[in-house]
Amino acid sequence: MLPSLGNAVSLRFVSLEDDIDDVYYMANGEKVFISSFTGSLSQNYDYPAQDSALKLYQDVIGVDGAPTRKLMWQEKLPKDESELIAVLIRKNTQPDHFYGYIIVDSGSSRPALSVTTVNLSKYNLAFQLDNDKYLLDSLDTKQVEVSAQRMNFIVRIAALNDDEWKVVYSNPLAIRPGIRLLILLRDWRPTPGSKDTSVEFFSIYDRPPAEPE
Repeated sequence: MLPSLGNAVSLRFVSLEDDIDDVYYMANGEKVFISSFTGSLSQNYDYPAQDSALKLYQDVIGVDGAPTRKLMWQEKLPKDESELIAVLIRKNTQPDHFYGYIIVDSGSSRPALSVTTVNLSKYNLAFQLDNDKYLLDSLDTKQVEVSAQRMNFIVRIAALNDDEWKVVYSNPLAIRPGIRLLILLRDWRPTPGSKDTSVEFFSIYDRPPAEPE
């Protein structure tokens, strides 16, 4: 059971590497293990609002053979925000650490019929959503409002690699009334038989949370 916190930030997690179930945060002196799934949002977790940073830990075996708590990731939380998403990616060079990104997730910041794109890759990207065209630098974000008259659209993405633009994604997407879309992009991971596309594409649909009365 999750500890009950009277004053807390509602926090959801999504992993862009693999499923995660062995890390936790501390709340009221208790460990709260999270379940973060690849490319999909977790349940809501109540994170202590008095903490100015999100801190995730993992229990590891120390040199003396005893279990010890290790800080896996720490990120400053935006002020005065009660709905957040934490995107988690394991570091290739340090698999026992994460890097990540915090997204403000309120209904006003990401309303229905919005498409929010977050570029977590090392590449600068050129992005086209129907008639909307824009550049998206590494670690940058962009949000576009989709009208009810064009809820089906084509998304095209090109990556700047070795001073050349290369189309890495081109597919139709759709959005429906009351729904919003989050697009997350990360560096491509080599797998047997796969083609190097420079970046990987994750699309996540959900409904905005209800605004407090």
